[in-house]
Amino acid sequence: MTTKHLSEEELQQYSIDKSSCDIEASSHIQSCASCKANVEAYRQLFTVIHDQPKQVFGFDLSNLVLKQLPESKSKFSVNSVFVFLTVLAAAFSISIPVYLFRKYLSALFEGALSMTIYLIVITAIVILVFQSMEMYRKYQKQMSILN
Repeated sequence: MTTKHLSEEELQQYSIDKSSCDIEASSHIQSCASCKANVEAYRQLFTVIHDQPKQVFGFDLSNLVLKQLPESKSKFSVNSVFVFLTVLAAAFSISIPVYLFRKYLSALFEGALSMTIYLIVITAIVILVFQSMEMYRKYQKQMSILN
């Protein structure tokens, strides 16, 4: 049996949850009147603190906070127009030469096996998909950091 009294932390822990304390501390509290009185005082204190009503502000905090937030921007932005124009320019820069040189492109691929052509096209599409997914993940990560 312990001859020395328990620490304040041990007494508080016992008053909150008996099952989390070791057997030695529990037996000391049962046999020591001083420690038992301290545990009862802590139980009363924790009960009073728990039963106190929640604090309520005398003013509407949400309105004060909302007034300090910056105005939200409209959905139209210069960045979205820039991205749209860049994608449009890229599409034109690829489609116009393909259209103009379609006869030469077909002659270029006439001698190649059709399976080779399919393999090249599928590989290009897979690489494009993985690059797009990686770019999207990077974008989502950056947005989560900002939020």
